[in-house]
Amino acid sequence: MNQEYFKILKEINSLEQNISTLETTNNNETARVSKLQDRRQLAQEELEQYKASLKDRRLLAQKNENELSSTDSKLAKIKADIGGSFDSKEMELLDREKQKLSIQLDELESAGFELLEQMEELEQLIKDKQTFIQGVGETIDEIQQEVDQLVNENQKQINSYQSRIDSSLTQLPENFVNTYQKLKTKNLSVSLFTKIQAGKCFVCKMGVDKTREAQVEDQLQLKTCSSCGRIFIPNQALF
Repeated sequence: MNQEYFKILKEINSLEQNISTLETTNNNETARVSKLQDRRQLAQEELEQYKASLKDRRLLAQKNENELSSTDSKLAKIKADIGGSFDSKEMELLDREKQKLSIQLDELESAGFELLEQMEELEQLIKDKQTFIQGVGETIDEIQQEVDQLVNENQKQINSYQSRIDSSLTQLPENFVNTYQKLKTKNLSVSLFTKIQAGKCFVCKMGVDKTREAQVEDQLQLKTCSSCGRIFIPNQALF
């Protein structure tokens, strides 16, 4: 067996790790923009809520103003009627009605002031939110170009690495390709490869018998650790 096959496997694995690193970078950079877009979207939704609340308050304020005007007119009429009445019972009834209307008038005026304060607060919230949305939009525009450029450059490098991987795979025997692809699905930590050192797997420390060690080191056969499953790399192919 050719020791170059093992070196090709290591090179493929190294290229795939490079691809993974670049893809992670691309995802992180894209996430930066996505998070800002999410913040802008949330702010836009809050802005619409503020606008809807302001619209409701304005309608209530208009209704309050109409009721206030109507009550004030009724109160003025009651006062005039009291002034022109000479009947004590009628005057007593009119006076009670006047007191009732006066209370209503005070309540409407108080409600009007409260609505006015709420509208002023909402108008300020709307102004602040619009400023925030504009600022986030400007930030997105600024970093979007940087992110797009970096992602495009990384993608070109990824495509280059993948082409090299595809080419290298054609140089390997089928059993090398199949073993390597199967091993990748296990998502092993540290490395897919190991070596035999002092009669043991260097990674998991599982003992390796002399026959298998000879198959790896002398015959350059493709063998995996019976414990961790990693591919044994012959010492002569380590570098």
